[in-house]
Amino acid sequence: VDVVFEDEAFSIVDCGDESRMIHITDATADDFNDYCNKVAEKGFSLISERNVANNLFATFTNESKYIYV
Repeated sequence: VDVVFEDEAFSIVDCGDESRMIHITDATADDFNDYCNKVAEKGFSLISERNVANNLFATFTNESKYIYV
């Protein structure tokens, strides 16, 4: 997903197997929710979400890809 990050400190890590991870530092819950909204606007469907020890997680999919936030 080509999502533009504005005013964010981030790095892209190649995880192998055609997987990449975008690591964003100092993200807030609002940042997380904003990003999830952008992923949904790109046509991905939310299939799960959870909160563990104040850490937010979400999983999205489309016809051929998964995005874990």
